[in-house]
Amino acid sequence: MKLFQLLIKPAGPDCNLRCGYCFYLRAGTVFPHHPVHRMGRDVLEEMIRQFFHHALPRLRRRAAEIRRMEAPGGAGSQIQPGDLAAAR
Repeated sequence: MKLFQLLIKPAGPDCNLRCGYCFYLRAGTVFPHHPVHRMGRDVLEEMIRQFFHHALPRLRRRAAEIRRMEAPGGAGSQIQPGDLAAAR
């Protein structure tokens, strides 16, 4: 079970991560006078709020599953190597 994934796409070549594989870096020379784009604080806060709104219920369910498996007499003794990694 995948818990949750979030992709935040850069707005263009003004991203400050400078990943070696990024095609946006080369695009920056095409638009040298393009203004710098940054996510506003209000947008960032709303994105984080929505992320947790969707992710927390899944995380809570997964934590409860793990607690049940680790409980005495639970299924924890039946866990095989890689079971938890496969659930990610």
